[in-house]
Amino acid sequence: MTGSGSFRRLTIFHYHLLPGGVTDVIILSARALLKHMPSLEKITLVYGRDENIDKVRNRILRYMIPEQTDKLQMDHLPLIDYREKVDLSLTPDRIIDVLKRRYGGQDNLWMIHNYQLGKNPPFTQALISTAQEREQPLLFQIHDFPECSRYANLKALIEGTEGNIYPQTKNTAYCVINARDYNLLREAGIHDENLTLLNNPVPLDRTAQADPDEIKNALYRKYRNRFPALKSGGKLLFYPVRSIRRKNVLEGAFLVNMMEEDLNFMVSLPGVSPQEKTYSDLTERAFTEGLVPGYWGIGADEETELLNYPHYWAASDMILSPSIQEGFGYLYLNALHWGKPLYARYLDIMEGFKSLFDSSSAWFYHALSVPLTESEKTSLTGEYREKFALLSEHMPAGRKESLLKEWDSMTGENRICFSYLSPAGQYAMLARLKEDREFARDAAALNGEHVKAMKDLLRSTVPDRDREIGLTFGEESYARTMEGIMGKLSAGSRESEDSGNIQGKLEETFFALPYLRLLYGDGK
Repeated sequence: MTGSGSFRRLTIFHYHLLPGGVTDVIILSARALLKHMPSLEKITLVYGRDENIDKVRNRILRYMIPEQTDKLQMDHLPLIDYREKVDLSLTPDRIIDVLKRRYGGQDNLWMIHNYQLGKNPPFTQALISTAQEREQPLLFQIHDFPECSRYANLKALIEGTEGNIYPQTKNTAYCVINARDYNLLREAGIHDENLTLLNNPVPLDRTAQADPDEIKNALYRKYRNRFPALKSGGKLLFYPVRSIRRKNVLEGAFLVNMMEEDLNFMVSLPGVSPQEKTYSDLTERAFTEGLVPGYWGIGADEETELLNYPHYWAASDMILSPSIQEGFGYLYLNALHWGKPLYARYLDIMEGFKSLFDSSSAWFYHALSVPLTESEKTSLTGEYREKFALLSEHMPAGRKESLLKEWDSMTGENRICFSYLSPAGQYAMLARLKEDREFARDAAALNGEHVKAMKDLLRSTVPDRDREIGLTFGEESYARTMEGIMGKLSAGSRESEDSGNIQGKLEETFFALPYLRLLYGDGK
């Protein structure tokens, strides 16, 4: 259907192919290009960690014909894994040499996911240096920013690299996965001709045919001893994510516990990285100690013919997402595709698809309020003052003072949005909701509109929007956009001057209160 310009090969790089958002994008984009860009002779997936590879390959090649499957190659390259897992003697020059020998060529486009995240600075430096040589074509796909509350990553990146992290040369292009990030990079200095909004491809197939009640009953029988607050026969509110801080899991638990109906909240996976393990353990405790009715982390258990990920989607009565930060937002569009009502915290990345939803299919909320005692308010304010102080040397002039003023205004009525509590504070509020009837009444009164909306949405019917989803987010749309990117890079006539300190401008943008929540960490 589409052509790839002068490129006969595409090589896709990521640190690993473990289950998660970026891996899903790689799988779905490889499928789309194998099916809809026949001019590509080979697509190679290069990964640093040799785990989950067979599952990834099988997901890509499912239902493919031989002419398509023969084009896929998988290549394990340990030196691009996270820095703590690679040979510390590897220098950027040695990495460049390996990359060029194995994958070099102007007919081979390198597509690198999250190259600048601070996970492997020598690899990042090798790519920056390759960009400055102005020969090897490079496409940098950005899902996340180290400048956005990932301060340890940002520190590692700055200390481990030299030169402009966001180079703009004739052999380099950028793509992002939502309109917000597109605008952020434009405003920071990436030129229009070097930047493309590349929507992730959304799969529009359904394979789950099991009876929802049968699945719910099987879940209850298997897990009732592990999760003591489970409600037999309760409706299932599914949150298909890892239990990491930005997913704000305990806010969803708080919402469920405010409801008078029998509901079970399912969070599919644990957090696994060292930075997220403490938070993940805290959320697990909330479920195993009976503070939350529902299931936690069961997506990591061995799947059966009946109990598996597609069946959890099929059996769910609602998709509930209290997430405070997303890249693309697959779960929102997947909710619409599966015909499930969506109850979600509003995020600015939704603007590219929010019009697909109506009142029968979704409720978007901006804040979940909880009352604060005077001592709780004082203690919480102290935690934010400490975090702002830790980060103040990196902030623009006057930013710390404006943040404190905004914070004082936000807490002026002795209430706060649940997402601004620390993880320990959220857990304490969840326990208090269960134990303190007066607090529970006050919380319900503050959030009466949200409670009513959930009741109504649980009884709604979601219209079919697959055609509309496919027009913008389908495989063919993805392939057409990639064709445009390849065409611009093939032309080779683009040459842009670097536009100042892009990284510094991004840091300044993300020094805003929503990105400084205690959930993100203390700022160290």
